[in-house]
Amino acid sequence: MKTQSLFGSSFPFVGSYAQYFIAGWYLTHNDLSERRYKQIYLLGIVMLIFEIITTIYFTFYIKQIPMLNYPGGIVKTFSDIAMIPSFCVMCALFLFFKQRECWLETLSAKTLLAKGASLTFGIYLIHPFLVTYLLDPFNKFLVAFPLIVRIIVDPLVIYFASGIITLYIRKIKYLKWLMP
Repeated sequence: MKTQSLFGSSFPFVGSYAQYFIAGWYLTHNDLSERRYKQIYLLGIVMLIFEIITTIYFTFYIKQIPMLNYPGGIVKTFSDIAMIPSFCVMCALFLFFKQRECWLETLSAKTLLAKGASLTFGIYLIHPFLVTYLLDPFNKFLVAFPLIVRIIVDPLVIYFASGIITLYIRKIKYLKWLMP
């Protein structure tokens, strides 16, 4: 069953993925005032809190709509990447790393950061398959735990499993061209 978002695209006429490209280009090529940085950070923090609270609230207290949920009954609507709250959080996160670019280059963990960054596209490509095919069987092991534990654990498991699969696909001779 395909999951959908209750609210559609976050910005009309732009599209859920084009908005990230446009915002990334804008934030990269334009200098912002310190006040604007603080406003974007505050908005990102408020939207992150909103995502977490509404996801938990709707998961526990609102009638479940199967097309709007991940397997296991966790509501996806508010943390979906196409939604305005997630967009605000991602912009704040992008600016956070952009402001610390010089510091990140001096870190001894810079190769680890570069390796992790190189996995993100593969994680993006693989994670929907894991959500569809792995989440239900995985959550059967977590049935005894409260749903709030699955809300926290599921994204971490999907993220790290997607990263590991991406690493392995890159090592297979005839499949590595699939993962940039």
